[in-house]
Amino acid sequence: MPNRPRASRLVALALLLAFLLAIPAAPARGAAGDEVFVYKMKYRVAEELVGPVSSVLSDTGRASVDSRTNSIVIVDRPESVAQARALLESQDVRQKSIQITVETVTKRDLDAMRLEIDWAYRTGGWQIGNIPVPVPGSGVTALGTAAARRGSSSERAVQTVTVMNDGRAEISTGHEVPFTDVFHGYAAGHGYVGTSTNWVAVDTGFEVHPRMIGNDRILLEITPRMRNLSPGGASIHVTEAATQIEVQDGGAVVIGSSNRERSEVLREILRGGRRVRAGEDTFLLVRARSMP
Repeated sequence: MPNRPRASRLVALALLLAFLLAIPAAPARGAAGDEVFVYKMKYRVAEELVGPVSSVLSDTGRASVDSRTNSIVIVDRPESVAQARALLESQDVRQKSIQITVETVTKRDLDAMRLEIDWAYRTGGWQIGNIPVPVPGSGVTALGTAAARRGSSSERAVQTVTVMNDGRAEISTGHEVPFTDVFHGYAAGHGYVGTSTNWVAVDTGFEVHPRMIGNDRILLEITPRMRNLSPGGASIHVTEAATQIEVQDGGAVVIGSSNRERSEVLREILRGGRRVRAGEDTFLLVRARSMP
């Protein structure tokens, strides 16, 4: 039959194609002289570091992630591979945790501690008091005993949070704060809410974002926040009042609102609804230390 040879050729071609598809594809290779290096992560996630690794490779080099083994596969010239390996070994380390302790204090409390505080003003409505060097019997070493002498007053609030380096955590200064007119007025004036929004109570506090700087310094980024506790109420971060504070590892800093800036909202966030003497400001005593 005239069509039989043609059918036979089609069958043969189909068998050849099936055979070729069954052969496993050879792994991609780099150019002549390239080195293939596989780095298996120990502490970090491969996706976090593939970008920085790619930045040190040559124009023809490439880095890819093997998610199954949490590894980075690098193909490039030996000298570029060596740079990438050194970068990975320096960055693939166990991340430190940072413990942050925040205590609400008044000017009387600070005076009782007999701390040498170096005050400075910052933009955003902040007054920052640096505690320079801890010395025996005073300074940071006296913070614990000073707190004990003040007793268990309900007007004080001490909180401790532990967060990974470069992570974020929230510190609360007050719950169901009654100064709804102050916070609602601020939120409405800055376009966060409509003037008809009903605020029955407010939760106040700060978001903290700590980062290690070198071996013995901690950079704290602090952003005030307030949360409307009404049904469906939103959480508002007062980003224009955010500030960065550098603290010695294990050291402390005092944070207060600046009368120079006349920041009523910041003062009320610091107070957190607590009753203090007329004209007496409230401060946050912040201690930060790294943990293994």
